[in-house]
Formats: sequence, C-alpha cells, structure tokens
Amino acid sequence: EAGGSSNVIGCMLAQLVLTTIPYALDYLPEHFFVDHLLHPLEANVLSMDLYKSTFTPGKGPTALLLSQEQQDGDDAEDKDDDEDSEDDDDDDDNDEDGEGNAGGRCDTLQDLLHSVKAMLQDKTGQGSTKFFLLQTLPWDELLLLPKKASEEEITNTEETDGGIDPMATDAPTTTTSQEPIQLELDQDCVWVQSLLLENSDFDTSSSKSYCTLSGVVYGRLPVFGTHEEDDDDDDDDEEGDEEEKSAPNERLVAYQKNFTDLDRHLLADAVRSCLLHHKSHVSDTGLERGSAKDAANTIWAVGKLFGTAPNQASPPVGVEYGIVETILGLIVQATTTGALRHIYLSRVLLELSRLEPSLLPQALVAGLSTLVQDYLPSLVPSARDNIGKWFAFHLANTDYQWPSAYWNHWASYVDRLQPHGGSQGAKQRNSRGEFVLFALRTMMSTNAGINFIYDCLPKESSLCNHLVVSTGNSSDDVDDNALSTTTKEVEQRIWDLNEDTDTVGEYMVSEDIATNLGEEDQEAPRTKLLIRAILAPAEKHRQELIQSLKAMKSEGEGDDFMMDVSYQPSKDLITILTDALVQYKPALMVALEFDARTLEKRSNGNNEGADEAGGSSPNHDNYNLSCEVYLLQTLQDTLLQSNIVLSSCVSCLLKNQVVGSPAVLHWVLGDFGGDPASPIILERWWDVAALTIPGASANSGFSDGLQSMLDTISPCLRYVVTRVCSLIASSTLTTSKGKLSPVEVDLLEGTKEFISTAYTRLTVIARRDNPILSLEEMRIKLMDAGVDNTKLSALCKDSYSGDQPKATEVIGMLAGILDSIVL
Repeated sequence: EAGGSSNVIGCMLAQLVLTTIPYALDYLPEHFFVDHLLHPLEANVLSMDLYKSTFTPGKGPTALLLSQEQQDGDDAEDKDDDEDSEDDDDDDDNDEDGEGNAGGRCDTLQDLLHSVKAMLQDKTGQGSTKFFLLQTLPWDELLLLPKKASEEEITNTEETDGGIDPMATDAPTTTTSQEPIQLELDQDCVWVQSLLLENSDFDTSSSKSYCTLSGVVYGRLPVFGTHEEDDDDDDDDEEGDEEEKSAPNERLVAYQKNFTDLDRHLLADAVRSCLLHHKSHVSDTGLERGSAKDAANTIWAVGKLFGTAPNQASPPVGVEYGIVETILGLIVQATTTGALRHIYLSRVLLELSRLEPSLLPQALVAGLSTLVQDYLPSLVPSARDNIGKWFAFHLANTDYQWPSAYWNHWASYVDRLQPHGGSQGAKQRNSRGEFVLFALRTMMSTNAGINFIYDCLPKESSLCNHLVVSTGNSSDDVDDNALSTTTKEVEQRIWDLNEDTDTVGEYMVSEDIATNLGEEDQEAPRTKLLIRAILAPAEKHRQELIQSLKAMKSEGEGDDFMMDVSYQPSKDLITILTDALVQYKPALMVALEFDARTLEKRSNGNNEGADEAGGSSPNHDNYNLSCEVYLLQTLQDTLLQSNIVLSSCVSCLLKNQVVGSPAVLHWVLGDFGGDPASPIILERWWDVAALTIPGASANSGFSDGLQSMLDTISPCLRYVVTRVCSLIASSTLTTSKGKLSPVEVDLLEGTKEFISTAYTRLTVIARRDNPILSLEEMRIKLMDAGVDNTKLSALCKDSYSGDQPKATEVIGMLAGILDSIVL
C-alpha cells in the first residue's frame, strides 16, 4: 500500500522476503511459508494485474526478447520452423499462465518466486540447493526450540482462520547464541527507511519517488536452459537418432543436471552482488577502490560455496557455466546509464578467462554459440549489438583466439546478406549474419584497419569480402566525367588549397558549377557535391582499406607485409571530418539555400515570382527540408563504412544547425523521394534519431526548461509514431507464421528505444529545473503536450484504418509497446 500505483516498495519487500525463505526453511514448516508469505505476496504484489515486468517480451521497455521471433534464414529453414509452430503454441499457452519461460519468468523476481515455490513443493527431503552459505553464520547458530513440528502438530496448532501463529508458545520458534548484527544505513537512503517503516512521513509522490526496480530486478536470459528443460531434453535425447548425437560437454552437462533453478538463482544473485561491490570507484579519502580483477577473483571464490562439502578446495564441476550465463545475461541488457556498464562486465569476463584459462574460455565459446544459434532471432536489436560489442572486445584482448569452425559456419549467414547493408528484403537479412558482420566491423574500427584478419579469420574466409562496405554513391544523376572533374576541383579547393569558406561558397553558386553539372532535373546537386568533397578523407580511407584487402589476397600473409599495405590514418577520422564540417558550414548553408530555391522554382513551373519571393514563400521551408534530407542521404552513402563516424557527423550538423531534427527523422525513416513502396530505412535508425533529442546539459539550449523541450520534441515524437505506422501499413513483406520481418523488428524496437530515450531525457531535465516535481505532475505535462504513453498509443491505433491482418497485428503490437512506456 505504501508503494502506491508503482508497487515499487511492495516488489522490494517481496524480493527481500523471497530471498530469505531458503535460509529459514529448516526452522519453520513449509505450510507457514505458503500460507503467510507466498500466497499473500502473489495475491497482493506479484499477481499479473499488479506486477508488470519491464522485461516482458515484446512489450516491456527493457525487454530482452521480442514478442515473436524474427524471420531469420532461407525458405527451407522457415518451413521447418512452421512445422514446429503448433508445439511452440502450446508452450506459449503455458507462458500466459505465468509458468512458462518467456512470459512468466522474464526477470529475476519472477524467477525467484518460481524457484522458491519449487523448493517448497520439493517432497524428496533432500533439499533443493547446495548453497553452503545457508549453513554458515548467522544461520548455523540458529537453535530450533522445540524441534521442527510435524504436519500433524501443525494442524493442531492452527488458528481458527486456518493460519499458524508463529508466536504461539507451542509453535516452532528459533533463537541464536550470537550477538545481534548491527547494520549501518545511509541516512540519505529514504527508500531503505521507508522499507523499514522508520520514515512514516515519506511521500511517495515527491521527487524522491523517481525510483525503479533497476539494480534490484534484472532481466533473465537462461542461456543454458532451465533445470526442468534440461530434464525434458534428457528424455528427448534418449529417443533421438544416435548419428545426430555429438560428444557431450561433461562440465556443461554437470551444470545442467546438478544445479537446480534455485541454485542458479542464488549463484547469479551472488555474482551480481560481487560485480556491484567491486566496481571501480574513488573513496572519500581519494583512494581508488575495486577493479575488474578483484571482481573476478571474488566471483570465482563464490563458486566454492556450492558443492558437496563446505570449504572445498575448488568449485563444483560446471559452476563456470553458471557464472558465464549470469554475466552474459547482464551484458545483453547493459545500458550507458545502468549500474553495471558494458565495458566493466566485459573486463570481468576477460579477467575470469585469465584466472581460469582451462575452464572459462570453453564456457564462453559454449555460451556465445548458444546465443547465436538459439537466441539471436528472438533478441531485441540492442541486445544483439551488446553481444557483438563484447565479442569484438574479447577477441581484441585475447589475440583473436576463437575456433575456426565457428567462423566457417557463420560465414554462410554473412554471405546471404544483401549488399550495402540495406534495411529491406526480409529474405536477405538475418540476425546471425548481421551480428557477425557487426562484430568484425567493430574490430575494424577499433584497429583502424584490417590487420586483425590474419589472426582472427581462417585463411581465404569469405568473410573478408564483406569487411569493406560498397558505398551508395552513384553518378546516375549527373554525367560521370562532369561529376568527377567538378568534385576533384572542389576537393582541391578545400583540402589542398585550404580556401576559406566564403570563397568556396561563392564558387558553389557560380555559373561554372551550373555549366559543369548540367543540373536540369537534379535534386540538390550543389549540396551533394560539396558534402562529398568535404567528406573526401572518408572515401580515401575506404579506398585504402580496399587496396589493403586486395593486396592481402594477392600477396599472401606476413606481419612485415601487413605493415606496408595497411592504411593507418595520421589523425582521427572523426576529428578531421567534424572540423571540416564546422569550417565550411557557411558554404554548406549557401549551397542548401540555392538548391532549395532552385527546387522551389522548378516545382512552380519556373515562375520568376517564386524565385523573387525566395525564403518568404510559404512552402520554402519544405524545400529546405528536402535539401537537408538529400544532404544527409549523401552523408550516409559516403560514410556507410562506420556507423560511429556517421553518427558523429550527423551530431555535428545538428549542433551547428546545418540540418534540423525534422530532416534527420525524415532521412532515417526513408521519408524522401524514391519509391514510396520501398523506402530506404537507415540501419539502427533509432540511434541516429536519438541525436535529435537534446541532452540535459545546462547549455542544451532550453532556457525555459521542460516546457521548452516539450514544445520542441513533441512534434518529433508524433511524427515518428505516425511514420512508423505508415511504413508498417505499406509494407509488402511476407513472413512465416508467427514471425516478424527484420524491417518490422527494426520499426517496433526502434520506436520503443526512441520514445524511451525521449522520456528519460525529459525526466532528467524536469528534475534539474524543478527538484520537487512529482511523477504525476510530469505525466500531466506529457499528457497536455499530447505525447504521454496513452496518447501516443491512441495515435498509433488511429493512424491505420486498413484491413490487412498482418499490418493490423503489428500496429497493435506497437500500440501495446507505446502504452507500456511510462515514467
């Protein structure tokens, strides 16, 4: 009741109670826990109506899994998947009842509830955990007075209401010979005081109620399955064909068979505690505390708390798989603002590999292999990228040691990808191939070249053919010779002669340009030419990579050779390009304005009056928007090799007001020119779209605070929702039964990421400007602006009135996602 509608306090209490039950099981009867704790918690706190997990597949703002698997593979594979869909539907029915793996146990709180219930229902008398912490201080000093009551005695001591009074003289009681443990609590931690009922004046509607279960409840990703599933798999294996069986991994099998679900939860909880405790930080005295190495050592020591004998010399067989499963699950859900950052978790896994080189690398290979083969099509895009970034980091720090058989197997997925990494074509895209390519290109950006190929990939691997992206630059709109000559001339003016921006701007609107380009029926030709010239170092870098790759194939391998042919830029490419964009901003503005007037004049039938009106024309802003979009499209064509460089340049253009937020959103969602039936959606469009949402810095440009920011971004939020719905409705892609196309996944998850980012930054600015602003007041402001979750969900539903079953289903999914995104 104290938690109000958010139910945060109730969930925190439930977490504490459920975590304590395994420790107290030997001192009180099972019937007491079920009647007095489990049933009330399920009814009043953790019921499906009250507890809405943010990790619910497909709907939750922090979900790790999609609501439906992404179509991923050729027609034959999809056909095989369809044959098994009926069996999957049965499993989904169980999920809806709260007992399935996907829907009912998608986070650690739900998993803890399930594990405790399973423990209490265990009738073997052998217990359901091998966690030795249950037998140490302070629990080993508890004395049972009298001895544990039998079921018959329990019946006799029941009260009239059917319950058991643990304070009754004839009920089981406990005491201890140890001194009470004193816990020092931070006086500023009002939530702990509220949990302990020491702060009755605590107002949950105040600014301090901006509290979530983040850091208390985590997403659950059972990489190596659950204990129940493993038992079922054993039965299935006995019926399978012998020729399909491979040599079992004995340590993995031991983990799957010997570690119960409660064991796994307790192990994961201990690992997370170690990670949080040993994070690097600076103490009040200025000393640096904690490190990834300290965390690794402590985590490995925790493994010794499981087994057949206390204080055993080594952890039980297979415990490393539980450790890897936990940390990989945390990496998948890592964010830039979370308590456990991606780079920290990656370093801990690296230190664990160094600490136990004979065990951890094998577990990591098994874990990643399982994720790629079984999970990738079901994971949200951000989770896939997190795995890819970890994989690139780990290989770069372990001399690229990875079994070549995996590279050979993964190459087939990459070979099926369509050129240029475009977003269209569901049958050509697949999550596994995109994951491998993302990891390889991440390593390329880290190494500023392709030196790693010899150490990383098998000889003559086809993966080498996909490392360098073919740009989208084409000369279809102008004559090849004219484009080449004019572009080189502008490049020389900028990079060789270092002409000032005014001189370049004057040249861009001169008659010489018009004569060379022959700009009849062209779209923003001056803007496109100038931006290509400014980005010339990026194209040079790409060409150097291509030449290095060709030389490697023709000449053979060798470290000395590689040092001769690989391209190592003398200066950071991002710095070079952003400096040039800032320097030649006035020239870009001149070219944009000239192209906008030309486009407007052509649209008005070469009416001289329109030309004279210039920027005063009512529709002139629309033509400016179009030219800005063409600029961004040219930027994309030139910088496809690196998403990091592309994002940095877009951010620079936004910051310097060369382009506006509407142009960026139109560009990333393919709302410009071309074939409306086949729009070109930018890969990972939500990351670039988020650049249009200002941050919370004091110089963000919003002197009026929250209201000013709301007035600015509200149209952007509404545009994204309506545009995405339009794209879904017009999509002609067909998918297998119960699956989403890659484009649909990008649209659904991208919209969720974009709206969530906007809400987060709005909240930060609101608290900065008004520290006492309550959550309810914040929601009212969003509602007044027409961009709260219910308004956006309704906008989504109202934007489509067609009768296509697939479009109706996917738009309904989007409406449900938007409705679940709350402050």
